[in-house]
Amino acid sequence: EGILLGGSGGSAVHAAIEVAKRYDESGLVVVLLPDSGRGYLSKLYNDDWMRENGFLSRFAQSPRVEELVGRHHAGVPRIVAVHVDDTVERAIGLLQEFNISQLPVVRSGGGEDGTVEVHNVAGSIQERTLLDKVFRTPDTLRAKISTVMDAPFPLVDAAEEVERVFPLLATAGSSAVLVQKAGVLLGIITRADLLDFVAHLKTEERA
Repeated sequence: EGILLGGSGGSAVHAAIEVAKRYDESGLVVVLLPDSGRGYLSKLYNDDWMRENGFLSRFAQSPRVEELVGRHHAGVPRIVAVHVDDTVERAIGLLQEFNISQLPVVRSGGGEDGTVEVHNVAGSIQERTLLDKVFRTPDTLRAKISTVMDAPFPLVDAAEEVERVFPLLATAGSSAVLVQKAGVLLGIITRADLLDFVAHLKTEERA
């Protein structure tokens, strides 16, 4: 048998079990269960909701975002960015050169080693939105990126679980997320990157 509890009731039971460990078999612990699970059937009792909110993992192990960044495509730097003062034409050239669909926009060119600090990220551009702007107004090619850029991509820490990336790319609708470590951009993850990573991970788990 089981008890259909809500989140508060489950917390109370857990606390009661921890308290009971301090006593022998003759002890008696009384716990009040403050809620029912009927109101949580679409949340706590829904595995999809639990996964999307970081309570359950989709994988046998919990891979970290840094592992995903480590699988970047050969020939493509981990960070390809465009400066706020560059032209739209320059940005399109970078998209074509590296066969990518989006770029972060930065305020400076980064350090001597090519690194980009998080606070220098000013925005983002995407192939789809650039196409719309250039097709409607061809002169946009000579405009500065700062006049057409979108908001920056969401930011996640390299130490977080890959689970954290899924809702940002799927539910939130972003085409990419930026990965940072100690205040420095480590890489960029797209939907295609996440799909490829999950496919390979599942293949390895079955092997």
